[in-house]
Parts: sequence; structure tokens; C-alpha cells
Amino acid sequence: MIPDVQEGYVFHQYTIRVLGGKRDAVRRFLADRGIATMVYYPVPLHRLPVYATPPGEFPEAERAASEVLSLPIWPKLPPATLHEVAETSTGGSTSSETPRTACSLPRMRTR
Repeated sequence: MIPDVQEGYVFHQYTIRVLGGKRDAVRRFLADRGIATMVYYPVPLHRLPVYATPPGEFPEAERAASEVLSLPIWPKLPPATLHEVAETSTGGSTSSETPRTACSLPRMRTR
């Protein structure tokens, strides 16, 4: 899903889900190619000590925490870099080492 861009809004995260337990491999793959990523919420809220909820109580939250990966995005990101990130993230690069990411990343538009 491509967000509806409204005047004055500044994106600071573009988060994808990498399925099949491959998030960390995809993250390493991108890092090896100079693309920084971030896992902002590695622990679901219910697993934080303040809540002390046992594992398994919220399986979808736990699954999301293990699959999400944020890609670089900021207002002045050059279109060529944006396309490089999108192509590399979706396995569209020519490298034979590209992991099959099974990530849901839509085609990115630039203005």
C-alpha cells in the first residue's frame, strides 16, 4: 500500500514485513550493499517487563515483531537511491545472492 501523500507530511519510516523468517538475512543483505535498515520494535509491547505477559498470548504481535523491517526514507532521498532501495529490497537487483525476501513492498513512486 502506498500512502496518500499530503502537503506538509514528512515520512520518517517505511516499514515492510519480511515473511518466512528471513528478516535478519534480508537486513544483512541490504547492509552488505550499503542500505541501512532498522528494527524499531523488536519486542512486542505485551512482552515488556512492565506488562509481564507470557509468550504466546498475542501471536500476531509476536509475529509482526519478528518480521518488520524499516527501510530508509526521508524528504530529500534522491529518486535514484529510492529506486535502488526498492529494487534491492524486493529482489529486483541482478545479484544472484539476493535472498527471496517474500516481503510486501509496493512499487514506489517519486514525484
